[in-house]
Amino acid sequence: NFIFLWIVYKYTSNQESYKFIGRVFVNNNHFDLAHIYLQRAKELCYIDPEVHYLLAMCYLNAKDIDMAKKSLNISLEKGFGYYPAKRMLSELDNNKNSFDCDI
Repeated sequence: NFIFLWIVYKYTSNQESYKFIGRVFVNNNHFDLAHIYLQRAKELCYIDPEVHYLLAMCYLNAKDIDMAKKSLNISLEKGFGYYPAKRMLSELDNNKNSFDCDI
């Protein structure tokens, strides 16, 4: 229900709520909506590596490889080697002309 999502976006300051909703949107291929909630999660808790990883998935969907790599590097920095980001960055480096990462 979009009214619930709007209320969460407007009145919640819980970073985990935004990240959870963003993850749901990513998992259901609604990357534009995911990006909105994940940006808010990032504003509230910049050091969460999963937020940067999920944002990288949104950037990959938009074929913005540079921003995806930037988000993945931040994820690795904040998450001390966050494995999903490490794996995705490796796949991007190995497949420079392909967007076939598991998103």
